[in-house]
Amino acid sequence: MRDSDTLARMALGALRGGAAAIRADGVADITAIKKLVNLPIIGLNKEKRDMSVPFITPTFEHAKAIAELGAEIIALDATLRPHPNGVTAAELIRRVKSELGVLVMADIATYEDGIAAAEAGADLLSTTLAGYTLETMPMPPGPDLELLRRLVKAVDTPVVAEGRYCTPGDVAVALSSGAHAVVIGKMITNPEFITRYFIEHFSQMIPLHTEDVNPTTRDFDRKSTYEMAALINEQDATVATAVRCALPEIARAVDEITPRLANGGRLFYVGGGTSWRLAVQDAAECPPTYGVPAEMIQA
Repeated sequence: MRDSDTLARMALGALRGGAAAIRADGVADITAIKKLVNLPIIGLNKEKRDMSVPFITPTFEHAKAIAELGAEIIALDATLRPHPNGVTAAELIRRVKSELGVLVMADIATYEDGIAAAEAGADLLSTTLAGYTLETMPMPPGPDLELLRRLVKAVDTPVVAEGRYCTPGDVAVALSSGAHAVVIGKMITNPEFITRYFIEHFSQMIPLHTEDVNPTTRDFDRKSTYEMAALINEQDATVATAVRCALPEIARAVDEITPRLANGGRLFYVGGGTSWRLAVQDAAECPPTYGVPAEMIQA
């Protein structure tokens, strides 16, 4: 799939699907895309390097090569890491803007990168490199929404959300968090990644057995009252172990929910039968116990 003609047809498909712009890498790919697609091009010019140094349009010469093709926006590494020839990211941003007359999208990895790029005059900030540099590893499983929110609050420069945005839900959260736009990468262009994404997510879906018959209590009605109470107590003791096994998922849910509530969001419990009635009780307890608005937690 990594040939320019194929990528140009992918870009045409994205255009027909409603894309507002195309982000593309390299002279050959941009040339082919320009022949088929009449959309603004966010051009970059990668140089194969390891992750310890800038590799996305790392020099002025890289930027010039794609600006000459008509790319309206040049995306370049704007991290605070040392660039080739001792040039800083700020110097590269200013030179590209002044000499090439194009907009600059500053690809950043950290909050500090973003602040510096905005001060240097970047036209757009993009969270592209969050999780892809040594100082931001290990890579989080999803988008870096915290970085997005911090930058949106701190700068007037439009912030573009990019990096591990895979679902419409991810995009909705990014836009509601103040993102100017969202770049979708592998989830549109990489069938191997898309296939693996679906396989891994569905393989994690464990069937629920909460309504199955518990063989331990099959003859419950034939036991004495004390034996019944002891058996219930014994089964209750398994709850802590089950919760302990689910702690990674619980922690991930808390980390996802908390910033949404802090940003004015609401939490909905959804259930049927007993689970719904317990949800009603828990939601009703939140205002008097924690002092939150009644509409924040609903069943």
